[in-house]
Amino acid sequence: MLGCFKTKRIEMVTLLFMLAVFPVVYSCDPETQYENHGECCNKCGPGTRMSSDHSGCFDPHCMPCQEDEYQEAFTEKIICKVQPYCDQNKNFEGSTNRSKTSLSQCICKAGHHCSSKECLTCVPRTKCGPGQEILSTGDHIRDTVCQACPANTFSSDSSAESKCKQWTVCDKGSKAEANGTSTSDIVCVSVPTFSGNIKVNMESPTRKERNPVWSV
Repeated sequence: MLGCFKTKRIEMVTLLFMLAVFPVVYSCDPETQYENHGECCNKCGPGTRMSSDHSGCFDPHCMPCQEDEYQEAFTEKIICKVQPYCDQNKNFEGSTNRSKTSLSQCICKAGHHCSSKECLTCVPRTKCGPGQEILSTGDHIRDTVCQACPANTFSSDSSAESKCKQWTVCDKGSKAEANGTSTSDIVCVSVPTFSGNIKVNMESPTRKERNPVWSV
């Protein structure tokens, strides 16, 4: 009986201890605070980092991120994150921004797009070949999409921008010498015409011509 009472007493003391300690721990704001030896200490704000000595629980000593570094959220870390290096040898031309509070995005140079979802390198955008036209124009993320030329149109070269052209309609006085295809236009040539009238001699023959005189 006495042992049972002691066990319950220990459980009660343990429960009271947990109720006294854990509310302090769990009351910390996970976004702006961190727990340190039972206290809720403030983190450094976006664009900054904690000093190496972690001095000041409620008023921390925060240092701004350096050039080409960033920190997008509150943190207790002593280093900032490094912005990506936009390597021109991988066909990058630069980044969207060099903010200290957000990750910068490298941009592919003109006429190129990301080779993958991670965009580790850039590759040239597709050029639509002869007999094709652009269905959707590419950008620095997506490639160009091509489709076959519609009926009665053609494209004779490779391009990343052009549309197929309508076949030529031969004018009056000309005719098609070669039919159009998806890669070539109709070739028109002039139809030759004749000018003036052809005269025909319809006069009756003379008497002399009708009755020739034969000499001996």
